[in-house]
Amino acid sequence: MIDDGQTDNGGRRPGGSPQLEPIDIVERFFAIEAARVTPRTVRTYSQVVARLDDYLHTVDATPWIGPHYAALLQAERQFAPKGAVLRLFGLEGLVFCLPGFLEPEWLSPVPSERRAQIALAGRLLDHLRRRDLIDFREIACAFYEARQAVYDARDAA
Repeated sequence: MIDDGQTDNGGRRPGGSPQLEPIDIVERFFAIEAARVTPRTVRTYSQVVARLDDYLHTVDATPWIGPHYAALLQAERQFAPKGAVLRLFGLEGLVFCLPGFLEPEWLSPVPSERRAQIALAGRLLDHLRRRDLIDFREIACAFYEARQAVYDARDAA
């Protein structure tokens, strides 16, 4: 269901370049996005990143990853909550969990932050797929569920 992110070639991608850790990929994505906008929007993006961090550190992920993986995640969070989802399940785990981040209880009550949260989630999904950072063949259904969650949140907002 969820890949552990291990590689057969010493942490290198098929092309031979070093593979970044999932948390580095996500942080780099947000840094690139922030570099393209005004300082005010950077502050908004920072709020979205903080909300995503809080979500990933605390959410009950059982509906998206199943009870066995959720128990493993809970145990990992007891030792090191920051980055536990990405550490255990890689970017694929993030894709599995992303729909919950777009549910009403996790959407920001501030309209500009809510719009940024929805837009950034969609752009993150596109970034992961375009750059082949996820094994799309393995998680296509989860990807499309996350993509639909973006559309639904956008329509509801």
